[in-house]
This record gives sequence, C-alpha cells and structure tokens, in this order.
Amino acid sequence: MDPGIKNQRWKIKSLQENVASSTLHTPFFILTETHLKPYHLEAETGIPGYTTFRADRDKRARGGVAIYLHNTIPADMFLLKQPAKLQYAPTSAFDDFNFNSADWDSINNALLAVDWSTVVNPTTPQDVAWDMLEGIIVQVCKKHAPSHNHNRQAAASSSSSKIPKSRRALLRKKKRLNARINSIKYRFAGPAPPRNVTKLQKLNDERAAIELLLKADIKQQRLGDELAAISKIKTNPKAFYSFAKKSKSPVSSVGPLLDSDDQLQSDPVRMGSILQEQYAKAFSNPDKANLAEVRVSKLVAQSESITDIDFDEHDVLDAIKAMGRYSAAGPDKFPALILKECGTVLAPVVTQLWRSSLNSKKKDR
Repeated sequence: MDPGIKNQRWKIKSLQENVASSTLHTPFFILTETHLKPYHLEAETGIPGYTTFRADRDKRARGGVAIYLHNTIPADMFLLKQPAKLQYAPTSAFDDFNFNSADWDSINNALLAVDWSTVVNPTTPQDVAWDMLEGIIVQVCKKHAPSHNHNRQAAASSSSSKIPKSRRALLRKKKRLNARINSIKYRFAGPAPPRNVTKLQKLNDERAAIELLLKADIKQQRLGDELAAISKIKTNPKAFYSFAKKSKSPVSSVGPLLDSDDQLQSDPVRMGSILQEQYAKAFSNPDKANLAEVRVSKLVAQSESITDIDFDEHDVLDAIKAMGRYSAAGPDKFPALILKECGTVLAPVVTQLWRSSLNSKKKDR
C-alpha cells in the first residue's frame, strides 16, 4: 500500500471503512511511504481495533512505515528492531574503482616505473607473486582512478536534480489538486451538493491537463536519455547495453506453434510436445551412444598428452587484444579493462609469471 497519509485524514477514513467492511480477519497490515513525522498524533492515524507501530523518517521528506497489529494478537510476539545499515562490501580490491573515469596514461607510466624483479623471480612462490602483482596494480589505481564511493556520495547529494525543476513544479501542483479533490470526495457521507460536483469536475480537468504535461515531459527526457546512450556506443558500450536492457519491452509469450501437420497449436500441452520433439532432434540420446567409439577416443586421449605449452610475450599480448574491454572477470576478479588498457606494460610480467607457473607444475609431476 502507498496511502501517503501525511495530513490526509480522508485516506485514513477510507482505510478504516475498508477494514470494517472486509469479511476476512486481517491480523495485521503494513503501510509504506506514510510521510508521517513525530508530531502526527496517534488519534490522527490510528484505526480502531489495531495497535500501531510506526517508523517515521524524521529528518527527511517522505518515507516511513506503519504496522497495524490487531488487538487480539499480543504485541510481544513480535520483535521489532531497527534494521542494521547495509554497508557496501566489495568482493575484490578492484570493485571500488571507477575505471571509466581513470587516468590510464598515468597508470601506465606508474606501472612502467615499477621494479618487477621480485615479482617475476622464479624463486618467489606463485601465489605470492600473483598477490604481489595484484597489490602493486591496486596501489597504482588508488592514485589515478576514482572510487565508486565518491561517485555514490556525489549522486546522493544531487539526487534531487534527477527530476527536472519544471516537472517537480507540476508534481507539487498535482499533489495539491489531489488533496483538494479528496477533501471534496470524502467530506460528505452522501452525494455531494451540485456546487461541489461542478468544482470537483473542474479540479479533475485541471489534474488531467497536468498529467498530459507530465507525460510529455517524461517522453522528452526518455528521448534525451536514448540519444545520450546511442552516443556512448563506441566509448562506453556497457552503458548503452545497460540502458537498452532497462528500456526493452517485456518478452512475449511462446506460441502458437506449428505441428507436423502444419496446424497452429496454442494448447500448452500440445506446444510442449512440439518443443520436446524439436529438442529430441537436436540432442543425442546418451543411452544409444556407441560404446566402442567412446573407448577408442579415451585411448587416443591417453596416448597423446601435452608436456609443455610454447608461448611468448606476443602471444599473451594478442590474447589480451582479443578480449573485450568489459569481459567478465575470472575467479581472481581481475578486471579485463586493466589488461586492455595496460596490456603493453603488463604482458611481459604476465608472460614470465605464466612460464614460472608452468615450470613449477612440471617439477611437481
């Protein structure tokens, strides 16, 4: 529910009538966005037969929660606690950086000045060497890449600017009109006098005109967002795809489907049979596999084994260039964007680390 019951007693009255006229027993119900403050009294917001528990948002506009618990239920059965404030806990040391705003020239220059001799030393354990590589890159990024915390604080401080000033004015006017309309509708127990009916119709017309203006303003903003997302296709494709995913229309339902007789079928059971037949044609049945061929393939695989992998710095650099800028990170959570932007500097180090890793594995065997 979103009653918005701040200074709107008629909504409480309507809620009381709904609860009283309901044939079902309602043990409790919860209201969100109550917009209440500590100076709102229980007499204004209470409902007969229910105990109210409120969590008002004292220092901010809007918000607030109210729980109405039926008097037949002991209140001590519920433990009401204020939820702990959630903290952002990064899963990787790189998660806190906003690499889209990083100074990559300074990062590359700083990495060029690093002495990698200890990292690539064959006597250094592999786990320690990779941790050292990650630690050095993290320290460099701290100097030349902004953190997401800074961006979140800036966004929070300018949250009110997300809605244009003209639209905020229309929303305030619509809110005042809603208050006047509701006051007329709920003021009289029976039919309203003709004068009030005429006034109510006029207010409804004004509200409809404001809603058309709001609709046009939102449409204009969406068009601007779409043009901004299109302009980022080359520089920041991730932002474009994020906008496209957020704006795409819902996926349509499956069917109807053509059966073997070229007849359209919309019955779910028949459509399921058609899809099952299609999948059966595309996938093999493991129960009907040729066991002789499987045994031969296993013997060939056992006879041919790889003892070493021949690669050099150019192979590593080519592999980095083939990656996407925003490819998903592996289990080590190392961002692909760092490899793309600093590949020329990091390729020699990564090559030596991989070579040392393979050599240590061969010695273990």
